[in-house]
Amino acid sequence: MMLDGEDDAELAAIAAKAQHADEAKRYGSVAALIADVERWRALLPVAALPATMRYRATKFIARHRLGVGATGAALVLLSATSLLATTSYLRAETTRVRAEQRFDEVRDLSRFMLFDLYDELARQPGTVAKRAEIAASSARYLERLNLSDDAGRDLRLDAARSYRRLAEIQGVPAMSNLGQPDAARQSLARARTLLTQILAEQPRNADVLTELGWVDLDRWTLLSDTPASGKLLAETRTIFERAQTIAPNNWLARLGLLAIGIGEGYDLVWTADRPADAVPVVNRVLARLRATKWPPEFKSRAADLEFAMINQIGDAVYYAGDWPGSLPHYREAEALIDRRIANEGATPALVLAKSAAAFNVSGTLNDINGHNEEALAVARVGIVGLQRLLAAGPDSSAEKRLLILYGQEAVVLENMGRIAETLAPLKAGIDLREARLAALPNDTQRLRDLAIGMIQQARVLDLAGQRKAACAVATRNMALWRRLKDGGNLGGHDATKEVIKTEALQKQFCVPPAS
Repeated sequence: MMLDGEDDAELAAIAAKAQHADEAKRYGSVAALIADVERWRALLPVAALPATMRYRATKFIARHRLGVGATGAALVLLSATSLLATTSYLRAETTRVRAEQRFDEVRDLSRFMLFDLYDELARQPGTVAKRAEIAASSARYLERLNLSDDAGRDLRLDAARSYRRLAEIQGVPAMSNLGQPDAARQSLARARTLLTQILAEQPRNADVLTELGWVDLDRWTLLSDTPASGKLLAETRTIFERAQTIAPNNWLARLGLLAIGIGEGYDLVWTADRPADAVPVVNRVLARLRATKWPPEFKSRAADLEFAMINQIGDAVYYAGDWPGSLPHYREAEALIDRRIANEGATPALVLAKSAAAFNVSGTLNDINGHNEEALAVARVGIVGLQRLLAAGPDSSAEKRLLILYGQEAVVLENMGRIAETLAPLKAGIDLREARLAALPNDTQRLRDLAIGMIQQARVLDLAGQRKAACAVATRNMALWRRLKDGGNLGGHDATKEVIKTEALQKQFCVPPAS
């Protein structure tokens, strides 16, 4: 692919058209935006620029560089002999200048693709694969530049950032992603290598420390609920604290420390099975976030963390046994997301957040007597939103949210005694869990997803009069839990609660009734 000033102008024009203040002058659809990016990649004229004769000719030459270049070379050769001595110096100087220009242009282009274009596409459904391609291309360009003897630390930092973005779109949970956690781990490892190299030279570089903290926080999200999770989280906290000590006004480091607080709350609830202890921890972090006056460019990320914190408090209260007490927190989180959707539109990130809120609210309403109809309606609203998102293109996070909400719909229907209706969403959820595990058979999160779903499936099959099938499901379910345990990936909550449930179901369904 040719990367020059013309390409920069084209991508800038594409971004400007995509974000134009006048809606009539924007792309008519996400498909039109993607089509223009594809035209740019194919060296064809883009719709974002006027189709002048000069512009079209330039693109033709770029596509047919070999033929045009051969013709030009033949003409130059006729007069080259007499001009060789005069032009050799000029050619060398021009080559040097052009090399420097190309270096800067490729770097600027990579930054544009990785941030401006990527962020614009992130607001549109069905663009997960396209964003992954953009992030991967940017990483490759920056890595090539990094091979140069002139490559500085800031270039390596750019490359590390590109690999973290690539990892997030490959498979970091809770974000729109391709469902490739192993690829995400590899990209994070490459980012970490670049960052540790810089820190060996500049141990007090706050920007590099901050980026390393976010890389390690992403690594933490890819771990299962085990003691290793807490160890990595503690190490990551230290990295962010070092960055903020060096640069107290480093806003990304501040956000990172708040995100660590959410992770610590999560580990208390799920890994340590101490939900009540998580409430004061996350409440303190939430108070710090709300007491901070965030610059405009960080307000959206701060709002994301606020939503996660409110949900985390709701989870802690719920799993500590106070179901009614958790509902106000879940309602607050839901209201926060509804306001953002009203202001920002139903972006993929907000649809995912809305589905998380729907699960929490529906589940809690279902646990409170007399609220089943409302619980069912809330779950179905979340399901419809995810189905629309997935209709636009693949998204592994949306799939996971959907299978969870299918299970929630089935729970509510079961509690209402509508067993025949329960089988449909339950089957849809189990089929989705099976398909996801088949795509990544060794992924511990997908193993756990299926194991959790099968507890419900076994119980409902028995209620439907299919005890033999219920026994088979419970038996396979225990095999999944043993597999997680043998791999060291069984969390405290699952070991003390979910596995016990499964053992009881297997005993109940697989032992012949007394005659």
